[in-house]
Order: sequence, then C-alpha cells, then structure tokens
Amino acid sequence: MTLTIDTVADKGALDELVQMRLLAYDVPATNRRGKALRTVQSSSTDDLLQALGMAAPLRDWCLSRRFARKDGSTPVRVLLEWLCDEEGVTWYVLQRHSSGRPVDVAVREDEVFDPLCHAYAHPLVRKTVPMASVFGMMPACPAYLRWCPTGVTELLGFEDHYTCGKLIVTLPCCVVELATDEVLGLIQVAVDAPALPAVPAENGVHHGGARLPGMRGFGVGGSD
Repeated sequence: MTLTIDTVADKGALDELVQMRLLAYDVPATNRRGKALRTVQSSSTDDLLQALGMAAPLRDWCLSRRFARKDGSTPVRVLLEWLCDEEGVTWYVLQRHSSGRPVDVAVREDEVFDPLCHAYAHPLVRKTVPMASVFGMMPACPAYLRWCPTGVTELLGFEDHYTCGKLIVTLPCCVVELATDEVLGLIQVAVDAPALPAVPAENGVHHGGARLPGMRGFGVGGSD
C-alpha cells in the first residue's frame, strides 16, 4: 500500500530543487507513451520528507497518525515500508543501507495474537538481514518523487525550463490494527537511526532538503 500526493510543477522548479539539495535523478526512463520521466529515489519516508524541507516536528506528526472508527477501534496509519511473506508474517522495513543489499527490519517469530492479553505471543525483533532473504521485497523503497510532462505543454510549445508537468510524491503506508504502540515505537527507532551515506547518483541520492518552489494544488490518493 502506498500514499500518493500530486501537484503541478514545472521542470525547472524540480531541477532547481535537485541541484540545490545535491540530489540526483535515477537512470532516465520513459512511460508507456514515451514521455520523459524524472525520478528521485529515497531510501525511506523520513529521508524523502527531509528532502522536501519538512521540519522534524512535522515529520514526526506525519509519519504516524492514530484514528478512531465508529466501532470503537483505534488503528494507526504509519508511513513505513512493510510486506507479508508466504507464511503470513509481517516484515517492517526500517532502513535500507547504502550498499542496497542489507536492510534493517522488525519481524515477529509468528503472528499469533492473544485477544485476552491484547498482545502478540512474540514481540517484534529488530535485525539486519540480506534483502534477498525477505520474500517479495522490492529492489528500491517505494518512497520517491516522480515528474512527468503534461500533454498541454507539447501543444503550447513551452521552453524546456518551463515545461509543465505533474509531480507525484509516493510514500509507503500501512494500517496497523493490533499492538499499535509496539509498531509506533519502530517509527521512532527508524527516525532516530544515524543518517546513512548517500547512495551513488545512479541509484538516487537523498539529503536534507528545502521547500520545493513552484508547487501548487496538492491532491492525495492511495493504492494497494
């Protein structure tokens, strides 16, 4: 599941942000219609929000939110990469290392939940494992900026710097129904972890950031 936020931004505004924050685009790609895409890949949600100039208190506020349902339950939405393996065990990805191979994860021995104690039989354990050992893990974290030109730009013949397009911010997201406090603790661990060296330019670079100029008209969506 991912959370997406989209806005209108011209190509020059994004280029200025990337240059100002010493970021780097991923290997150039095109979509199915042949339009040029520009992607800035990040290793985590927190790193990407920093690149967008979000202050630490606001990042903490955004990374996790508890909400109430009409049935009285209080699940938590966390902006954290996660996946479920073949045995039904949930893996929370806390950090991807700069080499791209090992990852810091939190996982339980099994998903047995005791409704009387309102707790899992086994706690979450943090460990560092090879990426290949985690079933279904994507090669890169689903936290990135992606820009694509709009069709109206071609019709109006704008200069390259002022090419209008859609900028989409994509963040990993999951909704936790049980033992929410334990998962919320993972968010703090991930945010407090020492900053990792920037990954090579060909894989995308992530640093602290500044406010993106030329952005307006935010829209929010989600996908599974």
